[in-house]
Amino acid sequence: MAETDQLDMDDDLYNFHIARKIVDGDRVLYHGRKVSKQDGDELACVTLVQVSGEVVDFTASISAQYIWPTASGRSMVDGPREIEDLSKTASNKSVVRSFVDNILQSGQADKVTQYISTSQYDQHNPDVEDGLAGFGKHLQEVMKSGLISKYVKVHQLVGQGNFVAILSHVELGDDDWAFVDIFRLKDGLILEHWDVQEKLGPKGSWITSRIFNDFEKYGEKDV
Repeated sequence: MAETDQLDMDDDLYNFHIARKIVDGDRVLYHGRKVSKQDGDELACVTLVQVSGEVVDFTASISAQYIWPTASGRSMVDGPREIEDLSKTASNKSVVRSFVDNILQSGQADKVTQYISTSQYDQHNPDVEDGLAGFGKHLQEVMKSGLISKYVKVHQLVGQGNFVAILSHVELGDDDWAFVDIFRLKDGLILEHWDVQEKLGPKGSWITSRIFNDFEKYGEKDV
């Protein structure tokens, strides 16, 4: 498969296959899937590292059950991976930052077409269909379920060319989650979306809470 380049992040339990990589200064985000060496179980995952020269200062990872096919018929990690439009890195990060502020956090649904393309919006979320219609349908289903989804805080925003990713603390009903959303942009609009969502459980027992706490010490320069 084109998505499976071996990465030297394998451990005793999993082989990690990279689908795409975003490099933003000394931060590197890897998106892909990991396969259990014991039973072949697959997880979609994101690993975000802070590097200094050849030394990895910090590593954090979240993962979710790998589901295929998704509602769109794609996998959770396939699709374009080529970095393009490097000169537009800053402007694309600005678009995503504004999308977070106005859509994900403020819920201004009337502004969604300012950020998401009306002609192409490819989804890799297991439960969301393609296009703005699929996005709207998903929002309606969430509202009908009675679960309130709230992006409490975006802790990291990283981007390179046409790819921008955010790491967020999200409240879904009474539960806390770590979300990573990855966006592909063209001409200032979002064309494609991937995500990985991991439930954190009670705050006192957060296994991955260090994703939020440790990265904050580096400063939220892009949020």
